Amino acid sequence: MVEPKESRWQLRRYYERRPEQEPSAEEGGEQEPSSAPTPWPSPEERLAADVEPVQRGALIDDNIDQRQGNYLISFGFPGSGKTTFQSFLAYYVTHIGPFEAQPLIAPEQSVQGWEPMAIFNEWMRIWGQGRFPPANPVDEGDIRELSFRVRPLQGTGEPVDLSFLEASGELMTQVVADRVRDPAMIETLSRYFANEQLRLILVLVVDPEHGEENDILFQNLLAFLDLHFPALRGRTSLAVLVSKPEQALRRLQERDEHYRRYEELSADACEAFVQRFAPRTYRILDGWTDQDRVQLMALHLGTVTDGEHGPRLQEPDYDDIRDIFAWIYGQFGCGRMGPTWWQRILEWLRL
Repeated sequence: MVEPKESRWQLRRYYERRPEQEPSAEEGGEQEPSSAPTPWPSPEERLAADVEPVQRGALIDDNIDQRQGNYLISFGFPGSGKTTFQSFLAYYVTHIGPFEAQPLIAPEQSVQGWEPMAIFNEWMRIWGQGRFPPANPVDEGDIRELSFRVRPLQGTGEPVDLSFLEASGELMTQVVADRVRDPAMIETLSRYFANEQLRLILVLVVDPEHGEENDILFQNLLAFLDLHFPALRGRTSLAVLVSKPEQALRRLQERDEHYRRYEELSADACEAFVQRFAPRTYRILDGWTDQDRVQLMALHLGTVTDGEHGPRLQEPDYDDIRDIFAWIYGQFGCGRMGPTWWQRILEWLRL
């Protein structure tokens, strides 16, 4: 049985759980059913109504070399869950968690214009309906940068600015060498990695459906980065994220009967899965320059059901994304999440 390394496992709850208080029938009373709201026109309908749709530029034309701040870059295969992870994180900090959070938009300073806000709007509609975001377009010109300012309403309230990139997994697999072509990295990503003013978190998204190919992709990525950006590891935090924990647990249970009694991919099971099915990725994590800047994660989203138009998130679970953001917050130098001792006393007095 694998013992998880507690110092880098995200399932250390940063907030005390409190049972949700549901209003009783006497308190809430009975309400008259309301009429269904008028549906907001879809982007396709609004696009069809526009005579001249807005033209956006490519992010590569922005001043990436002069950027500063905190950046999260997720790397993985197409369909591995990168967009699901980043959009769910954005939804959590802006709608669910104890934060005052909002997108940072600079339409006059970026060729992207208002498109990051448009992407954010679509994400919020999608998660509000329990649906999953679609894949990103497979073109370097469609890569987008989304930025947020998040101020916790507990603890010291130290705000953090966070940016991440939305890019297709097909563009990322170009870093894998084969016999017909040398590995390459698209220029947009290369310019972010080359900018030494950025504080980076690199998230390796392990997809159980790709098996040993995860190791090949991430080994090629790190070999490329070490060659072209030798100082990168020293200023970068590293996370390994298992984005489909239910599938990962099934694979682990098929391999080892010890885990057949497990109902979810908990700490030791997650570490065992990565060790067995992505051993080279585990070694990358284990051999990182600074072990205080690494994390092993699993992202449970909640209860997913099959809907008429695809999977639906019926009962969201925000425990994992809450702890993942708490780790991100700490890696960017903002301290530990959670209430101060004085806020805890006030909370206790209210009970």
